[in-house]
Amino acid sequence: MFSFLALGTATLGATFTTSATPSTINATTSTLVNITVSNTDALNISKVVITLPQYFTCTSPLATNASWSSSGCNSAPTSNSTITWVANVTPGQANYFSFYTSASVIGAWNINVTANDTAGTLTSNNVAITVNDVTAPQYSSNTTSPATPTAYVNGRSYTFSTYWSDGINISSVIFYWNGATNYTANTAPAITNSSGTYSITLSNLAAGNYTYYWIANDTTGNTNTSNTFVYNITAAANNITQTFNGFKGNTVATNASSSTIIVNGNGTLTLYQNGTQVASNASCPAACYLSYTFTPSTVTGLYNFTSTAAGNANYTSITASFYPFIIPSYTMTNDAPSTYTTGGTAFTLNFTASPGVTAKLETDYSGTMTNYSMTQSSNTFSYAIALPAGNYGWKVYLSQGTYTYNLTNGNITINKAVPTLNMNNTLWSITYGVITNVSCSSPQTQVTPHLYRNGVSVTNGDWQTLAAGSYIYLCNSTTTTNYSAAAVSNTLVVSAATTYAMQMLQAPAIVNVLQNSSNTTIVVVKNIGTEAQAISLSISGINASIWSVNSSATITPNYNASFLVAFSSLSTASGEYAGTWVATGKNGTVNSSFTLRVMPSTSTISGINATFAAYQLQYNDFATQINQSKTQGLNTTLAEAKLSQLKSQIDSMKAYIEQGDYFNAASTSTSIISKISEVKTEMDKLKPPLIPINWPLYAIIGGIAIAVIFVIYLFLPSKHVQTPMQPVKEKEENG
Repeated sequence: MFSFLALGTATLGATFTTSATPSTINATTSTLVNITVSNTDALNISKVVITLPQYFTCTSPLATNASWSSSGCNSAPTSNSTITWVANVTPGQANYFSFYTSASVIGAWNINVTANDTAGTLTSNNVAITVNDVTAPQYSSNTTSPATPTAYVNGRSYTFSTYWSDGINISSVIFYWNGATNYTANTAPAITNSSGTYSITLSNLAAGNYTYYWIANDTTGNTNTSNTFVYNITAAANNITQTFNGFKGNTVATNASSSTIIVNGNGTLTLYQNGTQVASNASCPAACYLSYTFTPSTVTGLYNFTSTAAGNANYTSITASFYPFIIPSYTMTNDAPSTYTTGGTAFTLNFTASPGVTAKLETDYSGTMTNYSMTQSSNTFSYAIALPAGNYGWKVYLSQGTYTYNLTNGNITINKAVPTLNMNNTLWSITYGVITNVSCSSPQTQVTPHLYRNGVSVTNGDWQTLAAGSYIYLCNSTTTTNYSAAAVSNTLVVSAATTYAMQMLQAPAIVNVLQNSSNTTIVVVKNIGTEAQAISLSISGINASIWSVNSSATITPNYNASFLVAFSSLSTASGEYAGTWVATGKNGTVNSSFTLRVMPSTSTISGINATFAAYQLQYNDFATQINQSKTQGLNTTLAEAKLSQLKSQIDSMKAYIEQGDYFNAASTSTSIISKISEVKTEMDKLKPPLIPINWPLYAIIGGIAIAVIFVIYLFLPSKHVQTPMQPVKEKEENG
């Protein structure tokens, strides 16, 4: 270490001199540096601030005088770090200020020293310091891919990597390979750098042991060399392949044609037939190829072919054998059906001569490959098996001693068969009331039919008496191992039973007709049967000479027909006559009772009206007499009650007349006459009579009574319904 002195002259403020010990440091190395400040001023120095150059670090600031205090580094290394001491340096006194520092750059730099005196003035001086690089690059993390040792692979790439670091900067890295070749970033293959990891990739290296090391230089000429490393590539196992007509391993061939044997391996290849060399090739650097044409003799049997691959620097040697079996020409057949049948599938293998082997059939129809010994008869092998529907692979093997040969193979697809479904019924169109028996069946025992009527499951053998209508019967079966789903259907039509029926929709209960006049009415009949029928209308109980009806009508089911009936009373006596409407159809009749009223003639009606007027006069006279009796203080209560009853019956007769119902109007007369007598009896009890009795009016009433009785006789000869009715001559009316 040496001292460096820098003299500074302050134009203002304190004057002082500075020096640094040491004045030269090594890059990236933490070094204790002392800055000496000598006070040449007349005033005391109260504060010293030291500012380091950029890329200098500072740690652990120190002071020699315990009465002085300091503050540490106050900024990051990439900017100017400062250290401040607060102290008292008297004139003529020298003090040093110590701290640890390191630099990441090389060259000459200035450390700034600023001093404040007690008068508050400030002066700055610079202290020169030099940074040297004396540290060589360092390496670590040596890796290879693939890791050593590794077996040879033709064309493989190998990557070698090492991490290098330096305090200043690495200028170059060199890779020395196997003591003879060196590689840099500018050679091929080139060294690459990724965040300090230097790598190089070499390709297609032969088997062997290799050495390598790395050298790194920094920008100031420092150099470092890594250890020498060993990389081992072992010889790969030789891979020899043999094919006989393209087939690897033991196989068969017929003695009718030549066969090609191909051998692949590394190094010199040699082929032996039954121990005798039959082919060889020259050595080749990597994969080698050998072809040999084998023409079998007419002699069938087992042959031994052995191949050797001698190997080379990259591969070991290897020997392999295979055993083809030469057989007579053959044909292979199978009669598998395209769809399932209950019959089996026969596999037949026919040789042109005795093959001297046994044969086995292998199938996977059970889910796993299963062997079956084929039966031999002379030059023919056969085996029959019942195969269910499905997809199967099959093979035929030949066995010769301990060797087994796959002779031929194939695949079989047997589709599910469509089952036969039979829908059974005697008739598919019946009339209601007939018992039906619908069933379905299948001749295939593996198939179970199911029966449905209108989509609902029914017993297979559906005995039913069904209502009229259409019924869809469906017979189906679900998928089984050997049969697909199937369905058949048919429609059963049940017709309604043939019926002939009718109904009277409209038949009047009373028919009115005037004497010596005519009237018409309508009777409506409906066909409520299932078949069209001719329907006629007639009347029983009434003489056919006074009525007529239109001819019969043919009526379709659910339709109506109207019959117009005409009545003519002629001289028929007035009164009520019982009759019956009779509708006659194909299989019977329907009846409805009615009453025929023969109404009085015009002259009779005039008499009834005159009688009603007389009744009105009699009522008014009675009312006048009662009112006079009441004014005399007589008790007229009973007379008034009888008079009220008389008025009610007169009102009834009036209503009948207004309606044109002279039959009931005349019928009311008898009761009115009785009531007139009852009122008169009560009036006679009122004594003495204040008003003379109107004897002429009573005489009129008496005459009317006789006339009414006569009218009733004419109108209702027997006062009840007559049946049967016979035409009678109309009686002559008396004036």
